[in-house]
Amino acid sequence: MAEFDLQPPEILYAILVISGGVVLLGYGIRFFRLVVGLSGFAACSVIAFIILANIHDAYNLGSHSNLIMLAGSLISGIVGAALGLWIWMVALGAVGGLGGFSLAMWSLSWPWVRDNHWLKGPVERPLFIAGATASGGVLALLYEKAIVVTATALSGSLAICSGLDVIVQSGLNNQLRAVIVNRGLPNDIAPKTMAMLISVGCLFIIGIFFQYRVSGREKSRRKWSIDE
Repeated sequence: MAEFDLQPPEILYAILVISGGVVLLGYGIRFFRLVVGLSGFAACSVIAFIILANIHDAYNLGSHSNLIMLAGSLISGIVGAALGLWIWMVALGAVGGLGGFSLAMWSLSWPWVRDNHWLKGPVERPLFIAGATASGGVLALLYEKAIVVTATALSGSLAICSGLDVIVQSGLNNQLRAVIVNRGLPNDIAPKTMAMLISVGCLFIIGIFFQYRVSGREKSRRKWSIDE
C-alpha cells in the first residue's frame, strides 16, 4: 500500500534506531563502552533534530527536509559519540540524561499526562523535559548501575518502537515529534499509538530483568572508562 512506501532515509533511520535500541535495551550494562558511544550519539542527534525540526516548522526546509534533518542528526550524533567516549563523566551523565529524556517523551505522549494542570502551558512542557533529562544525568553520577540499567532499558525500548513505527505507522513518531516541537499535540490518542506506547513500557520491564540477569554482580561500570 502507498502509505507504507518507505524512502531510503526512513529505512536507514529504522535500521539504525532499532539496532541501537536492541543494544541499549538488552545489553546497556554489559557493553557499557558501546552504550556510552550510543548515548552520546543519541543525545546530540536528538538536540540537532529538535533544532532542525523547529527551524523547519518556522521557515520550511523544503522538499528535502527529512534528508536534511537526518543528515544533521547523524553528523551531530557522531560528534556526540566521540565526546562521550573522550569525557567519562559527561558520558555517564549522558546515559542518565537520555533515560530522563526518554521518560519525559513517553510520559508526555499520553494526553492525560500532558493535559495536567502543571504541564498545560507552552513553557511547562519543555521545562519538564529539561528537568527530567537533568535529573537523569545527576542520578546516573550518584547511582551508576541502577540508573544505567533503567535509562538504557527505557531508551532502548522507545528507540525500538520508534524504529518499528516507521514501518507500521502507528502514529508514535508523530506523537513524539509533536512533543518535541511542543505544538500540534492531539487532544486524544489513537488506539494504534496507545498500543505502541504500552509496548514501550512492556519492553522496558523486559529490558530491566534481562540486563540484571546478564550483568552479573558488577558494582560499577567505571572499569570500562576510556582511560582504562
